[in-house]
Amino acid sequence: IDNTPLADIQVTAFLSDSTYYSTSYTQTNSQGNYQLYLTRPGEYIVEFYDTSQSFHRQYYNNVITREMAIPLQVITGSALSNINAILAPMASISGTIAMFNGVAPSVVYVSLYKADGSYWEKLDYMYLTHYQKSSALNYWFKGLNAGIYRVSAELVYASDDFAEFYNDQPTLDSATNITLSAGVAIT
Repeated sequence: IDNTPLADIQVTAFLSDSTYYSTSYTQTNSQGNYQLYLTRPGEYIVEFYDTSQSFHRQYYNNVITREMAIPLQVITGSALSNINAILAPMASISGTIAMFNGVAPSVVYVSLYKADGSYWEKLDYMYLTHYQKSSALNYWFKGLNAGIYRVSAELVYASDDFAEFYNDQPTLDSATNITLSAGVAIT
């Protein structure tokens, strides 16, 4: 968004007539620069992918799908420059899980649901545990698109199962919506 160089973005070149066969890949350096070595002439599609899921995948020339990508013509012995991208940030949801007495549970499953028409799709989950005394466990779901989400925490305590949905609700249907805009981090 602000043209800040991004390090560790995976840059991959695909022959445009190949669906998944990559011919070369590398990562950007701390200045956001990269260099790909393509030994075969042809038309290539260049993909930019953030493995940390903080930014959306993109193809050259600032498009979000392979089908929309502009193929680059590579001729033997030639060099192409300024094959760049400005990646849009992805959204995230993070929070803290603590029990009624303020102590972190020893084990908890945190689930993320996304509104999909008339139902809630379980999109992701994480298993959290702690090995030391602490007051809370932290979760972070990243790499999310804009949308409406809900979160649950499920734990076993003294041989009973407990589930709670955000914000202090007993069921998924009564849970409070978390509305994410593109690139927004909600805690």
